[in-house]
Amino acid sequence: MLPIREQRAASVGGRPYGRILPTSPLTRCFAHATEAGAQKATVAGTGRTGKDIIVCYYEAYNSGDLDTIASLLAPEVSYHDMIYEDPFVGRDEVVKYLKKVRRTVPGDLKFVIEDVTDGDPRAVGITWHVECGEGVVFPFSRGCSFYTLNAQGQIVTARDLVESVMKPGGITLKMLGTLTPVIRRLGPAADLSALKKLPLASAAVWAFYVGEYRSKTTPRTPRHHH
Repeated sequence: MLPIREQRAASVGGRPYGRILPTSPLTRCFAHATEAGAQKATVAGTGRTGKDIIVCYYEAYNSGDLDTIASLLAPEVSYHDMIYEDPFVGRDEVVKYLKKVRRTVPGDLKFVIEDVTDGDPRAVGITWHVECGEGVVFPFSRGCSFYTLNAQGQIVTARDLVESVMKPGGITLKMLGTLTPVIRRLGPAADLSALKKLPLASAAVWAFYVGEYRSKTTPRTPRHHH
């Protein structure tokens, strides 16, 4: 497997913050992976682990190699970046979206792998953050992703979760207690994607949901006693 070199600069609390993706040729990431001399579970017929494939995917993205990315995606791939309501479905649709991202964001923004699971050839989890320039950690850029692969080692499903700019902390626990009865009442209609189909009564309950959220998260103006 393509080696991952230790990140040299960025750190948090004096500890290494992550491992930066390698810069050597992409073809090396297809080498057979071993760790401490132990054979790893590989995707049938490829000689690669699931970890190999996902590391290759991230390196290809960082270098702008969309052809390699396309080859790693199954034709029916479903990619869901959770900042969007719906997933991108199909290889062409996913590649089109990634091309748009590459055109929009600065070229020096790179994904840095912090950790990645190994041992399952068909399912891989990964944590990462984004850097710009020479090892400058981009604010609120920590995230995690989960991938499933088919028997040929192509990505079938992908889900990205990125760090929230808002940090509600303990308010979240209070929200669970307050809103669970509302969600229970709505049932399947609680899915935001179904909002446009909701009858008036359910829409009213959703308005209450939003009102409760805002009341719990918006700082209150202190009262002055005369």
